[in-house]
Amino acid sequence: MAVSAHWCTDGTAITAMEQPRTIHDFGGFPQALFDMQYPAAGSRETVEKVRAALAEENVVADEHWGLDHGTWGVLCHLFPKADIPVVQLSLNMHLDFAGHFALGQKLSVLRKQGVLVVASGNIVHNLRLMPAKQPHAAGAAV
Repeated sequence: MAVSAHWCTDGTAITAMEQPRTIHDFGGFPQALFDMQYPAAGSRETVEKVRAALAEENVVADEHWGLDHGTWGVLCHLFPKADIPVVQLSLNMHLDFAGHFALGQKLSVLRKQGVLVVASGNIVHNLRLMPAKQPHAAGAAV
């Protein structure tokens, strides 16, 4: 299960389709990124586990969004064959830091159920703010 900073919604949503599409929600990058496909299957079982973990939240099952680059941009390096099922959870625009932290604590029970939880945002954000000649990634230990 992945939480991407690129899918902000009015409430909390989770991708619930059998085969989520690869979303190219960016611009101004090399064509190879636009050509990238990450054909991971979805998982209704994982959707139900997430919804159970967030029982107090109204988690809407979404059949339209897919996997954006905040998810596939990370997972393509971890699981290049896209051979694990992936569902993506949105960021609820109405939650503050404490609300998102509490949501993360609720999601932590999924690890005991064999669900990998990945949160992404900073490594695929603000790439244009990195100096072109910088020898290492912003914030990386040298």
